[in-house]
Amino acid sequence: MKSRETLIRLQQWQVDDIRRRLAGLEGMRADLERKAKEIESTVADERGFGESSPIGAFAFPSFVRAMSERREKLEKSIEGVDREIETAKSLLADAYGELKKFEELEESRMTRERATRARREQNELDDIALKTYRRRQVENQA
Repeated sequence: MKSRETLIRLQQWQVDDIRRRLAGLEGMRADLERKAKEIESTVADERGFGESSPIGAFAFPSFVRAMSERREKLEKSIEGVDREIETAKSLLADAYGELKKFEELEESRMTRERATRARREQNELDDIALKTYRRRQVENQA
């Protein structure tokens, strides 16, 4: 009995651990997307300075190129995190399925145990009733 409970607790811990990792990955993805939007915003802000200033006109293309490279790296990182998220979701589905299987097995075992106990109790009550009936029959004959 203890081993089944331990197995269920272990599986619950694994499901919770995968959920935590998945939440961390989704947070990381949101942070990467926020950084990508910041890059776009920065480029838009600097565009006005680059067009209005002679120094800006000279430096702006290099700035845009550097920001584009940074944006590409962020997109690759987002793609990598997306792959990890899909893997974690698959692992979570598998772990959750295993947990449900163990829980259902335990529930069916408990149901069988309750039915067996109820049959035993009913048999005991039937025996008591039969003995009482026989005793009364003996008393009535005497």
